[in-house]
Amino acid sequence: MSDSELQHALLRKLVRLQKLNLWLISGAGIVWALHFLQGMLYTPILWLLLPFPLLITASVICRRKCQRIKARLNALGFTPEKIVRWDA
Repeated sequence: MSDSELQHALLRKLVRLQKLNLWLISGAGIVWALHFLQGMLYTPILWLLLPFPLLITASVICRRKCQRIKARLNALGFTPEKIVRWDA
């Protein structure tokens, strides 16, 4: 695999991980909002908070993987200015 193919593969993986991270953070926000609303209306249901730490942990792991991929791209000499147009 050439360097440019490797860079494109890493970029695709980075984009997928960033999209996944956005969904994880959105899910954590929705879970927190549901718990908050449930607490305002009725007695809070603790099982609503069970996915919250899992979503945050998965998001942190995802961000660390993104940082590793960015470091690998930098080691390959990739700079965002080298790509005129990027279609994921």
